[in-house]
Amino acid sequence: MPSYDDLKRELESITELLERYPEQLQKAVFDLLMESYRGEPAKVDLPGPILDPNGGPETTRKASSGRKQASKKQYEQDKSLMLLGGDGKPSLKEFYAKKHPRTKPERVVVCVYYLKHSCGLNTVNMNQVYTCFRELELEVGNLQQAVWKASSNGYLALPGKGIELVSKGEDFVLRQLPKKKSQVAD
Repeated sequence: MPSYDDLKRELESITELLERYPEQLQKAVFDLLMESYRGEPAKVDLPGPILDPNGGPETTRKASSGRKQASKKQYEQDKSLMLLGGDGKPSLKEFYAKKHPRTKPERVVVCVYYLKHSCGLNTVNMNQVYTCFRELELEVGNLQQAVWKASSNGYLALPGKGIELVSKGEDFVLRQLPKKKSQVAD
């Protein structure tokens, strides 16, 4: 049986690890880590919607102690989006160039902001965010993780269907981007 000090150290490292996950997943991750620490077989239901490319929730996933198979999300470009500007609005590329987001979650927030204010979309889906990344010629990678991170930072809301920009995200894009040189650690 682990000593009190061992358990305390382990809980401190678990706490640091949990901060990397969106709030909606933290309890499930904690349970999984504690079961693993105690040597128990780990089976946890991951809560909340897992975003599908069209914005609707997929079924809740189960994590097991077995090895996960890697699966890449397949997104499709939304050809109905007008990202070239016009009517006094900048194109997505022009808007993005003025904001200089540095991280993938920041890039997601900038894209959602643009889609809301230039395209009139209050709720967007993963395909629309993917379309913005393709238009900007950005690496897509794990786009869903970037959306979750932006949500856990308080910039986006993930209601049952889609992605929504919240006031903290609007303030971030309007007031904090581009970051001043004193804010950027290179």
